[in-house]
Amino acid sequence: MKGGCVECFIILGFLWAEITLGFGVDVQISEVKCIEEERQALLKFKHGLLDPENLLASWDSLEDCCKWKGIGCSNQTGHVIQLSLPGQNMVFFQSEYYISAPNLQGEISFSLLGLQHLTYLDLSSNNFSGKPLPAFLGSFPKLQHLSLYNTDISGAIPRQLGNLSSLIYLDLSGNYKLTEVHSLDWLSQLYSLEKLNMAGVNLSQAVNWPDKVNRLPSIIDINLAYCQLSMPMPPVLPNANSSSTLSSLDLSSNYLSSSIFPWLFNYTSLVDLMLYSNELRGPIPDAFGRMNSLRTLALYQNQLQGGVPKSFWNLCTLSSLHLGYNNLSGQLSEFMSNTSGCMADSLELLYLDKNKFTGPLPDNFGNMSNLIVLSVVGNFLEGVVSETHFSNLSKLQDLFLGSNSLSLNFSFAWKPPFQLDTIQLGSCKMGPAFPKWLQSQNMFTKLDISDAGISDTVPPWFWDITPRLDHLNMSWNQLHGKVPDLSSPKVATFSNNIDLSHNLFEGPIPPFPSNVGAIFLSSNRFSGSISFLCALTKGLLNVLDLSNNMLSGDLPDCWIHFKQLSVLSLSNNNLSGEIPSSMGSLILIQILRLGNNSFVGKLPLSLQNCKNVDNP
Repeated sequence: MKGGCVECFIILGFLWAEITLGFGVDVQISEVKCIEEERQALLKFKHGLLDPENLLASWDSLEDCCKWKGIGCSNQTGHVIQLSLPGQNMVFFQSEYYISAPNLQGEISFSLLGLQHLTYLDLSSNNFSGKPLPAFLGSFPKLQHLSLYNTDISGAIPRQLGNLSSLIYLDLSGNYKLTEVHSLDWLSQLYSLEKLNMAGVNLSQAVNWPDKVNRLPSIIDINLAYCQLSMPMPPVLPNANSSSTLSSLDLSSNYLSSSIFPWLFNYTSLVDLMLYSNELRGPIPDAFGRMNSLRTLALYQNQLQGGVPKSFWNLCTLSSLHLGYNNLSGQLSEFMSNTSGCMADSLELLYLDKNKFTGPLPDNFGNMSNLIVLSVVGNFLEGVVSETHFSNLSKLQDLFLGSNSLSLNFSFAWKPPFQLDTIQLGSCKMGPAFPKWLQSQNMFTKLDISDAGISDTVPPWFWDITPRLDHLNMSWNQLHGKVPDLSSPKVATFSNNIDLSHNLFEGPIPPFPSNVGAIFLSSNRFSGSISFLCALTKGLLNVLDLSNNMLSGDLPDCWIHFKQLSVLSLSNNNLSGEIPSSMGSLILIQILRLGNNSFVGKLPLSLQNCKNVDNP
């Protein structure tokens, strides 16, 4: 019996070493030196790479390849079992790859075939410059982990990948030039596969892809987002042998229709299901209410119609429900009539925004005590929102009620039970007094109380309520008085933007934080010069709208600091003098409005540098 335990510990120790090698990067466990043939194979691989930052310096200075960067060896045989050289911060944007950190470049050399004991290969986020995915990568019988995401490989996926019978993890995501031409026949041979990520790979020719997914007996996690998938005709029927282990499925941003639903409902163990940005139409099936393991359900940005099934209240583990940007309709009170269901205790994120819901906001939203995000923005809701709606929402962090016809009716002394991060109440009527309850909120970063019917001065406590505020929209009210110095560290940073337009503010324009991104002050009564601009030396300003005020004086001559500026509107003021030549430094400017002022002289020739201006 004792001997058996010793053997167990030996086996567990070996497995722990293998696991460590599988997840480490700079593994240096080696009781024996690496094998010379494998060392030479690695050097040939290195010779096919460009390494401008000498990331593989240890490959030249150390004799034992088991001590090289990214190499892991078996501490029993000395065979190389891990090659892990992921790059950093390589992203694909607008058909181009951008590398913000020095990564390896070149090609994946045929010499890697000399590493026949390899179990772990990670070359992700390096740049292989559009070269094909090598077919020889299907020749590693022991390979369990293969990661090549964001490597700019291209061409057809070689069917030889189906030979990797030991493969557990496969990530080819982010390679938008990679195409599947074999209808994923090779995929159904990967019987050990647990995680598959091919997001962004072109699978438009894989017409029978659901059948291939059905044939993966061990699969747990699948990501096929942005793959140009459509449903086969006729649709694939549910397979009684479908994997019962699948827990996460991301099919977002494809061309899938509602005919996918019967196939999906066979996967009863799904925990996370993402179907957003597809072509789903018609009502949401009640059958979702029988997927008892669901934690996340994302159906937003489709064309779904009808109401929200009441069966959702039976989903006792559902924490995130995202149904925004559809054509859902009806009164929310119909959906909320069963808040005694267990979803009331589990739900944390609820997005119903940009639909066609009508009627009042039901009081029993306040029963969902674990709610963190509530978004109903952009519907046709009306009626009064009172303190009762939020009585038990102590965990609420993000509140989106804007773009409805709601009126907020809170007592003057009301102190909410929550501390919000995002407050989006645009078009919700809450005036005429400035909302006093905001004084209790000192954690928010974004505030929108535009078009709220407020006719008041902004109280002094507001401007230093939170230094974390980076987005402020109080436009389209009747706020009046002067705006204080906003560059002080005691007030908000406004690192994103500030919109005070369409109010009755007066006096000089105050200083702003140097890192502000957008300033909207149009249609007020501001007066004096605009010399405050020259203090914004960080050059991050992208939009500046000071139109329709009473500003006067010469234009400042510091436009060289605003090369990021894309919108500049100074029209309908009393500005005078000549237009400075430094305005020609605005090489990214797209909208330039200077009309209805008192400028003199000729336009500077330097404005010819502003080639993107689109003036009506």
